[in-house]
Amino acid sequence: ARCRGVCCEMEGPVLAVARKRQVWVRALCIASSIALLVALCERWPTSRNVAVLEAETEPRVQHHTRALLVHGDGQGSNGWADLQSLIPIDPVAKLYLTTGFDDKARCLDGTSGAFYFSPSSTGSKNWIIVQEWGGWCTVDVPLGKIDDEHTVDNCYTRSLSYKGTSSHLPQTKPALGGAYLSRSPVDNPTMHDWNMVYVHNCDGTSFVGRLEEPLLLDGEAGPKEIYIRGAYIREAISGMLQQQHALDQAENVVIGGLSAGGLATLLHINWWGKQLATSHVMGLVDSGFFLEWQVAHNGTHSHQHYVQSYRDQMRLLFQRFNGSVDAACERHWQAARAWECMFASNLWPFVEHELFIRQSIFDSWQLVQELGSTADAAAANSYGRNLSQAVRDFVLKAFVASGGSLVHSAFLDACFHHCGFWRMKVAGVSANAALGQWVAVRMRGTSPRVLDTARSSSSSDGGSSTSTSTSPSTSSRLPKIYEQKGVYPCAECCSNDPG
Repeated sequence: ARCRGVCCEMEGPVLAVARKRQVWVRALCIASSIALLVALCERWPTSRNVAVLEAETEPRVQHHTRALLVHGDGQGSNGWADLQSLIPIDPVAKLYLTTGFDDKARCLDGTSGAFYFSPSSTGSKNWIIVQEWGGWCTVDVPLGKIDDEHTVDNCYTRSLSYKGTSSHLPQTKPALGGAYLSRSPVDNPTMHDWNMVYVHNCDGTSFVGRLEEPLLLDGEAGPKEIYIRGAYIREAISGMLQQQHALDQAENVVIGGLSAGGLATLLHINWWGKQLATSHVMGLVDSGFFLEWQVAHNGTHSHQHYVQSYRDQMRLLFQRFNGSVDAACERHWQAARAWECMFASNLWPFVEHELFIRQSIFDSWQLVQELGSTADAAAANSYGRNLSQAVRDFVLKAFVASGGSLVHSAFLDACFHHCGFWRMKVAGVSANAALGQWVAVRMRGTSPRVLDTARSSSSSDGGSSTSTSTSPSTSSRLPKIYEQKGVYPCAECCSNDPG
């Protein structure tokens, strides 16, 4: 039996009897708990303290978790609180390949597309599907290193690495990750017991590329066929999950991704929504909100590719790889300019599903790749202001244009980083807590709850949270933007992440 079946639900009766000096009842409860702890601790180490748990516990945490908190000694020993985090949920994720399902679904080197799947141990019909980080690759630059600042990611070179193949992936993973992929109900109270999928990035195109024929490229290992088949990988994985793992019966689905995977969320969220028409589909964009930056950066590079603007680079790659993204956006821009749909700021009129956007306004990847250098503070701050405004416009314009039906949320910080930092706090709320609260309110099967009743609040961490109304009855159904204020370079901005 789990903790809640041994003592937690018996807490009131047990304590009442104990107060009447029924010592044998207390002894029985303690003995059962010790036996359970011994068995669990052989597999799961304790690691959290009561103070951290209290700070990061969301409203959706079950009542018995809050009851357990009072039993900590307050001196760093979490007592019963750790027991809740040790509930035996099997974290092992198994590798699945698209082999035999769709032969077109191939990584750059021609091996099959791949994903890891960790099923819910509670029979949950909720899912989170996360697309891996990894950037794009290109066939229009020389192989190898261009200069001391940048290593060119050529698709041939990438095909020889982890990011271009599925041939060396382990058959299982003990865990898929932390934050929103954590199995701990302490770290991830909203989604810890969901079905979890982690999609391997081996296509180099955010699952956009759709070349029927492989490219024959020459490189250090001799002539080699390179497959640009990301769209086929995405379609095959969706089909396998629906046909073989009951994704088609899902109630709530979060489609997420990091970096290039976050961009994939923006590009394909409507497609996923159509595949899962009976499910409530939401999106998570983790460091994937890239600006349509039209200024050629000032890096000192010897190849033309790296003195073009990011906008021009993505345009060329989209066209070269026969890219396909949101159909409505492509119709709007028409075939000749369909590449405009690669940029978040152009997508807000077409996105049909709610998104949570997690982004640094001084994103370390974007500043280097789009500006070419981080030395120019004025240029970095200008970029940050543009990025902040673009995210705000995305969230608020979509809300207004949809008549209030699309409630996006955003968490922006001013720390120089790319991905991660989910314990970063703005206005006293961590990024992971903000995501968990947003999902808990937006998911099907939960009644709206009030998360914030103020139009704007600030805290000592230099951040603010803004919603569009002061009405307590409607605030949970309005866009929420957390934004940390800072001027680049802002070292203190990164100190709000407790590690």
